[in-house]
Amino acid sequence: MLLLADIGLLFDIVGVILVAKFHIPSEILFPDGRDTLEVHLNDDEEGKRISRYKLFRRITIFSYFIIGIGFLLQVSFINNFLNSLL
Repeated sequence: MLLLADIGLLFDIVGVILVAKFHIPSEILFPDGRDTLEVHLNDDEEGKRISRYKLFRRITIFSYFIIGIGFLLQVSFINNFLNSLL
């Protein structure tokens, strides 16, 4: 039973670290990957920025998902613990 809560806590910690490292500041980073107004970018730089934005977005969504799973595991542990007391 304690293992379930430990796994949930580990998921939460990993998820928060990933969100802190790979978050997407929505007011700064545009969907095409640029963070400021820039003129005359070549196609290679623009492609790199777009792929960076997409990677960060996927990691952010995955991070939120594992944080949610971690919370559900901890709630499941608390529910099982309380039922065993009653």
